[in-house]
Amino acid sequence: MGFLFEFLFEFILELIIIGPFDGTTSKKAPMPVRIISAIIFFLIFGGVIGLIAYLGISALIDKRIIAGVLMLLISVLILAMLCYGFRKEYIKKRRK
Repeated sequence: MGFLFEFLFEFILELIIIGPFDGTTSKKAPMPVRIISAIIFFLIFGGVIGLIAYLGISALIDKRIIAGVLMLLISVLILAMLCYGFRKEYIKKRRK
């Protein structure tokens, strides 16, 4: 039962995360589809990054400084990796 749940969870997350990313960088897809896919991609990751940043700020307010700084650092690192990965993939696809 656990394997089935893990497989379904992985499949759904792959559709949610990889699908919009591939749609934004694919030249075969029409421009409106790429724009919608980019918006979905950035909304998903923006929500995750925003949630982690919110948790970090709320931890700082509750005087849990180490946890708050760690959460804020994680959100900044995820944002930096997202920008770097998207830029790298976009430049690679543009050169083709």
